[in-house]
Amino acid sequence: MTKRRTIAEAPRVKGLPGPDDIRADRLWLGGSPVIIEGVVDQWPAVGGWSSTALIERCGTVAVEPFATNAQLNGTVLQQINRSEPMTFGEFIRHTFGEARRDPKAAYYLRTGPGSPVYDALAEDIIVPDISRPFNPKWTGLWMGQAGNTTPFHHDWWHGLLAQISGHKRYTLVHPCDGVALQKDWSAGARYDLCSAEVLPADADVLQDLELVFEGVLAPGEMLYVPPYWFHQVVTLDDGNISMPMRFDTTQMPDVSLFQLSQDSCLRPLTNQPVTDLHRVAEILRQNRRRFNQREDEFISALCNIRGLDHAQLKRALGEMPEGRNVEVMA
Repeated sequence: MTKRRTIAEAPRVKGLPGPDDIRADRLWLGGSPVIIEGVVDQWPAVGGWSSTALIERCGTVAVEPFATNAQLNGTVLQQINRSEPMTFGEFIRHTFGEARRDPKAAYYLRTGPGSPVYDALAEDIIVPDISRPFNPKWTGLWMGQAGNTTPFHHDWWHGLLAQISGHKRYTLVHPCDGVALQKDWSAGARYDLCSAEVLPADADVLQDLELVFEGVLAPGEMLYVPPYWFHQVVTLDDGNISMPMRFDTTQMPDVSLFQLSQDSCLRPLTNQPVTDLHRVAEILRQNRRRFNQREDEFISALCNIRGLDHAQLKRALGEMPEGRNVEVMA
C-alpha cells in the first residue's frame, strides 16, 4: 500500500477570531490547530527580552530548572528530570549560550504566576481573551535551549503556545489517531508514567496517520492546540522563551462511556437486538475481562517504573490472598 503524505503546517489566521467570525466554527475552539499571527508580536516581551535585559531584572533570583542530557535525548518531563538550584542569571547565561555551567547539560525552566521571575516579567505579556475562562494552572514562562524536547502527550484544555524568543518545531496528531500513534509505545508511556519516544519528522508512524500538522513556530506567533490533540514540541535554538496558556473547555468526553459503547466488546449489544440472557451475560463478562486486562497492564507498568512490589499491591487491593504470588508483566 502506498503511503499517503498527510503532514502539513497548521493553518494560519490573522488575529484572534471573534465569536461571530466564520473561522470560529471551522478553525477555532476545538476544531483545528491554527497559527495565530498579529497578536504576540505586539507584546513588549517580543524583541525586548535579551539576556542582558532579563538578567538586569531578575538575575539574582533563585530558580530550579529541570536538567536533561544526551542520555535523555533532551527530554523534558517532570516524571524523569531532576531539578538543579542556581540563580536566574546563571540559567540565562547557560541557555543563551553565553556561559555554560556544564557543556553536557541542558536546562529548562518553567516559572508561573506567583513566582518572582514570572511576576517581574508579567507586565510585558498580555493574556488574550478567547471567550473561554482563563485558567492560570500550567500557564507560565518556559525557557530553555536547543534540543529541549517535550515528547508526545495530550492535554485536557484549550491551549495557546505563544512564542516570545527563538523557534520551536511542533507536531500535532488528531485524537482519533492516538491509538495508531501509540501502537509501539511501552505500557508506561501509554499511561504517562514515563516518557514517550521522541519521534523524528519523517517517522514512519506519522506517515500512516490520517491527520498530522507539523511546522515551526517563530517569535511573535501563537499556536492553538485543541483539547486532546497529541503534540510533541522540540526547541530549535538557544535562548528560547515561550508562554503556554490554558483555557477551560466544555469538551470533556466521558471516556468510560465512550469505551463501553465504541471501543469495547459491547458492539454486539449496542448494534444488534441481542435478548438471550446467557449471550448478554457472556458478552458483558468478556468486556469486563478486557477492561480488567487494561487495569492489570497499568498496574504492572506502575510497579515496574516505581519499583513497587506487584504482589503486595494486589494484596493491598484485596485481590490476592496472603502467601500467593502474581506474575509481573515485563
